[in-house]
Amino acid sequence: KKFEKKIDFKLPLGFYKETLNKAKKYKKKLGLAILDIDTAKELDSVNFDFYKLLSSAINKKEIIAYLNKKKKPIFISTGLSKLHEIKKSFNQFHDKKNITLLHTNFSYDPKDLNLSRINLLRKVFKTKVGYGHHFSNISPIIYSVFFNPDFVFAYIKKNKINKRKYPDDKHAICINDLKNLNEKLLIASQMYKSKKVNTKMKISFRNIRK
Repeated sequence: KKFEKKIDFKLPLGFYKETLNKAKKYKKKLGLAILDIDTAKELDSVNFDFYKLLSSAINKKEIIAYLNKKKKPIFISTGLSKLHEIKKSFNQFHDKKNITLLHTNFSYDPKDLNLSRINLLRKVFKTKVGYGHHFSNISPIIYSVFFNPDFVFAYIKKNKINKRKYPDDKHAICINDLKNLNEKLLIASQMYKSKKVNTKMKISFRNIRK
C-alpha cells in the first residue's frame, strides 16, 4: 500500500539480519543491491555475502570505495552503460577476481537484447560475466545458455494469481514457473554441444517486496 501511494518504505534492520540467518540455514546467499551510499551505510552492520552495484550508480566513487573495503563478491550491472563507462568503474575496484559483470538490458524489444555482449565483456575485461534478466518472458534466460554466463540474475514474484503489482513486475518470474525454467535450461544446455556449457549455471533471484 505504501508503494502504491509512492511513500518511501524501508524494511527494518532486523529483517535483513533475520533473513541472512535463514539463508545460511538453507546454505543460500544473501546480497544487497546498492544505488546510494546512505542505504549501504544504514545496513553496514549486516554481513551480506555479496553486493550488486546497480547500473545507474556504476561510477559513483563513494559507493565503489565502500565496496572495496567490504572485500566481498561484487556484481556490476552494466545496464545501458558504454564500454568506457564500464572500464572506468571496473578499474576502480582493487580485487578484480571478486568482480562479475552483468549484461543487463532494460528494453522489451528482442532486437535490443544483444546477448552476444556477454562474450564481448568477457573478452575485454577477462573476468566473469553474467546475464541480468529484464525481459517480458523467460526466453533470454534460455538463450543466454549459448553464451555461457557465469550467473543469471532474475526477479521473482509470488504467483500469477496474486493481484498485487510489484516493482519490476513485468519481468519478474513466478515462483511456480521456476521448475519449468530449470527444465528448459537443462535442455538448452544439452542441445548446445559445440563447446563446453556450464550446466550448473547459478541463478540468483532477488525476491521483490511481498
